[in-house]
Amino acid sequence: MLQMQWQSALPTTVPWAPCSVATLHPSTRSWLGGKPKVLDPPDGCRALTIAACWGAARAARAHAVARLAGRAAQSPFEIRDVPGKGLGAVAVRDLAEGELVIEERPPITFVDAPNWEEKIQKQFETLPKKTQEALMSLHDTEEPKTLTGIFNTNSIGCYSESLDGSLCVLVSRFNHSCVPNCEQFWDDEMFRQKLFACKDIKKGEELCFSYLEPFLPYTQREEIFRRRYAFQCHCPACQEQSHDASDQRRRRLGELVRQLNRGVSPDADAGTSLAKELLQLCDEEGLALQGFRAQASYHAFQCLLLARRPAEEALPWIHLARSQLQKSRGADHPDVRVLRGYEEQPLSHPAATDEQIDWSSIVPAAVLLTGAACFFLKGQG
Repeated sequence: MLQMQWQSALPTTVPWAPCSVATLHPSTRSWLGGKPKVLDPPDGCRALTIAACWGAARAARAHAVARLAGRAAQSPFEIRDVPGKGLGAVAVRDLAEGELVIEERPPITFVDAPNWEEKIQKQFETLPKKTQEALMSLHDTEEPKTLTGIFNTNSIGCYSESLDGSLCVLVSRFNHSCVPNCEQFWDDEMFRQKLFACKDIKKGEELCFSYLEPFLPYTQREEIFRRRYAFQCHCPACQEQSHDASDQRRRRLGELVRQLNRGVSPDADAGTSLAKELLQLCDEEGLALQGFRAQASYHAFQCLLLARRPAEEALPWIHLARSQLQKSRGADHPDVRVLRGYEEQPLSHPAATDEQIDWSSIVPAAVLLTGAACFFLKGQG
């Protein structure tokens, strides 16, 4: 599955693009820069925002790396045949919302360049034979099977300044759902692709994340899979007899995202109304994607502070944003720690100060939802 991850990235700008090896995320900047909105802050401001928690975060995450071997031995899923899909990941125990499902260091990474195929071939040749065999067993939508075809079919976007994509052995086995129970996140600090449970999952359920933007209507999603990958989605959203209501909700989500992309403003009522409507639509559509929800909540928090509303009014929104982001990135992620600081002292956020805001420099907020913007068939072999 060639895909762009789509996590909530406030306030960094990364435009939506169909997934191809040439159109993956260009940036890994924190979505909690030094300005109180979707400004692109100077490096000094960003460093100041992160500095207080950075040392502790690095130590905690280094400790997390040391725990990887033990966690691997207690995997909450297994790869097995899934009716109508080939291979897929199935939960072997109950999983709680926000629980880490898998973290995998990719054996092959990609940087967009004219000779990218040659570079991934060289990486492949240095891998152990067992890893090579595992990668070559992944599905290729074209015949004959090649490493390039496997990469095009299964690579995953990296939200990073130094990488554009990666190829994993296990994460590539997770199948798609338009109403996923997992969401994907590239952890640049730990150099790992991660999947988190975005809702409670029962033992025996298949674990899926979304390959596409959530805003696409049914016919457009169906055409992408049918025409490009001979794939037909049978998720609950696609099996409905009528798709009119679902399509209307998803199109409205797209409209709200475009409003978010315009940045925050001192209009607190408009900001909170936007966030409430987006969250309600997600509930109605069954989209539990926590990183996406975190962006809306953080947007409302900033609007309230810019409007100089009481901290007590803004506090529930930053609490919600921190909780949602933590469920999609983990408690030790630096951005989560920064939000935790704003929970404790909401008025420490730049939006609550008298700092002059350069509104002309506002850039759209990136809405990168876990596992979205990818058009591929995977887990088939």
